[in-house]
Amino acid sequence: MRGWSILLVEDDVDVLEATAGLLSSWGCRVTAVTAIPETIEPCDMIITDFDLGGGATGGDCIIVVRAALGSAIPAIVITGHDENRISVEIDDSDILILKKPLRPAELRSTISSVRAKFNPV
Repeated sequence: MRGWSILLVEDDVDVLEATAGLLSSWGCRVTAVTAIPETIEPCDMIITDFDLGGGATGGDCIIVVRAALGSAIPAIVITGHDENRISVEIDDSDILILKKPLRPAELRSTISSVRAKFNPV
């Protein structure tokens, strides 16, 4: 994962900092924000919490980022809600949904599989 650029969106600052630290320790370049970013830099992947506060969702975030970048950036949504309900709400089978609490090994494995799918060696 070294060098992969990840946009991390999480409204809980403690979770944001912990996850950003974990991703950085794996060699990822992380842009960590607490809400849908107003200025969107290119990235290789979006990882977002589902509930972003103020009525915004991870699905909204993905739509905004993808539209700004003009590309279907790979995305992972992390949620404490029922994955099936979130999957129906997001309505995009290419967006992976992971359930909280999330183990680091599960996140790493998921990121690696997405990277392999979108950047085959």
